[in-house]
Amino acid sequence: MSKEKKSLEEQAYEILNKACLGWREVPASLSGRFHGGESMEQHIKTAVSIVNHLCDCYGVPEEDRDLCVAGAVLHDM
Repeated sequence: MSKEKKSLEEQAYEILNKACLGWREVPASLSGRFHGGESMEQHIKTAVSIVNHLCDCYGVPEEDRDLCVAGAVLHDM
């Protein structure tokens, strides 16, 4: 039985869940000025969605897309 490979996004969420309990409730920016009060979880999901859309628009190869998604997940850290 083969296991389906987890996406880079899923792997990043697993790491965040293990290392940073409660990260989902943290404001996306400490001041709240820049992200309209959205949670860090929603902010990351929005960033990943935008990156995936841009990768689709520009035909970014899969191996490079993983790097772009990783950048979106980690861009505020």
